[in-house]
Amino acid sequence: MVTIGERIILHLSQYSRFREQYECPVETTQNGISEAIEISRAHVAIELKRLKSNDELEERTAHVEGAKSKRKVYFLALKGEERAREMRNFAKEKKVRLIEQGKEKELVSGSIVLERLKKRGLAESKALELVLQLDEIEPSAHEPKVKEEGKPRFLPPAVFVGREWELERLRTWKNGKADFFAVIGMTGIGKTSLAEKFSSEMDSDIFWHKVYESDNSTSLLNSLGTFLTSVGKRRLGSYMSSAITPDFKEVGAILRKDLNDVLLVLDDCNRCKYIEDFLSFLKENRVGAKVMVTSNKKPGFYNRSDVVVGKTVEEMFLGGLDGKASRELLKVKDIAPSPHDFKRLYELTKGHPVALMMMASKDHETSYNDYLRYLNEELLGDLRTDEENMLRRLSVFRGSFSHDFIKESEKICLHRLMRKSLVQDRGDEYMVPDLVNDYFYNHLEKTEKKENHSTAADHYLREGNALERLYHLVRSGREFEAVTLALREKDELMASPGEFYELIRGLRPQDRYAPNFSLLKKNVSKRLRKT
Repeated sequence: MVTIGERIILHLSQYSRFREQYECPVETTQNGISEAIEISRAHVAIELKRLKSNDELEERTAHVEGAKSKRKVYFLALKGEERAREMRNFAKEKKVRLIEQGKEKELVSGSIVLERLKKRGLAESKALELVLQLDEIEPSAHEPKVKEEGKPRFLPPAVFVGREWELERLRTWKNGKADFFAVIGMTGIGKTSLAEKFSSEMDSDIFWHKVYESDNSTSLLNSLGTFLTSVGKRRLGSYMSSAITPDFKEVGAILRKDLNDVLLVLDDCNRCKYIEDFLSFLKENRVGAKVMVTSNKKPGFYNRSDVVVGKTVEEMFLGGLDGKASRELLKVKDIAPSPHDFKRLYELTKGHPVALMMMASKDHETSYNDYLRYLNEELLGDLRTDEENMLRRLSVFRGSFSHDFIKESEKICLHRLMRKSLVQDRGDEYMVPDLVNDYFYNHLEKTEKKENHSTAADHYLREGNALERLYHLVRSGREFEAVTLALREKDELMASPGEFYELIRGLRPQDRYAPNFSLLKKNVSKRLRKT
């Protein structure tokens, strides 16, 4: 018998990843829990109080999807997580008689029955309840009551806007040469939603695994074996259940036979250091599956040559939503800022979905403080002093910058930032995500800002990029050099008349260059009107 308290624990164990997030699912509220496990709110309230007093539950106030104001949400404490893990492990190891149409009853492990039930559309917590309570299960008798014809097995996310270019890249990859695709981006940028949307379009069998800290190659192979058994491929599951210590050569041979036309999605790979071993194993054995990974740090199972030369891996650095998609997201959330407010919102958040939702709050002062707290805690909370100093120095760049800007002595610091996805390697250049860049730039003191622009100006002198050097000379207050550069390199700079004019129109030389410079501004303005 599974108690109501245990049902609540199983339900909430599916939502642990939202514990620290700004916006939480309605399923973590008292009402959401009540609807999910189909008991009264009053009864849920009593059980929640008991679980809290037993230190199995934590309570906080947070924004909730679709709600106008903050509400109480509930998550498992460490003691509750341990209890959920024990129930899950017991259910997976329990022997259950499986009943399937046209087949004899078969005594199998609970893990196989769980996969059958989930394939029928049952939520994991519901499937666990059944396995824990029953000794004999017919999965077809437990399908959700509402089942639409032609409904994809993998459902798209409840809210998804934009990302057409990113989806098209994934569709092209699915039919291309590369076996692996890494989606890299900061926390809350929409990696999981993109993976869910892409998976919902696929006709192939999909093994979706949310990565946890406790995962390792053996546990992942066990999960994969259970999944393959559920789609009629029993070899890996049988081998893993009988082998005391798996022979990875034999495992590789099995996977090369059984993983054709299977999509593997490993979500949140940054949460487990051992996931690299599993991914390296798949890569080295060329198992024939398409493998998509999401991470807020660059995965370590491949290097640049795999992307550029071997082309066995594709990678995408996921940025914020574009302006149109950002408006659509706010509209879905029933938020309609004025054009002026939206422009300011977008300038601040760069289309980062979570940051956008925070800043769209009616209480602008509170929402801005929430936004800064989010950046500090979720994105920048574990920065070392040298990493923060480097990001402050890099924040003056208004796009990508060449590898040469980074000194040899700074490479270790840079690589740590790249692993945290706070600096991205774009081949010949590096780039800091816009949201991070703006955060640090806006926190520079005036003197530090000028010094950093001056350093960047000298860098572009070596690079031979007149436009970027002019930009940084102007921002650093080195006006005489800016005027000299504008006159000397006017032909090259005239290729971008709008930007050229914006940079020089505020300069007022008080020397022999004044007449020529005044004429130059008139000529640039004239060119600008023509274009």
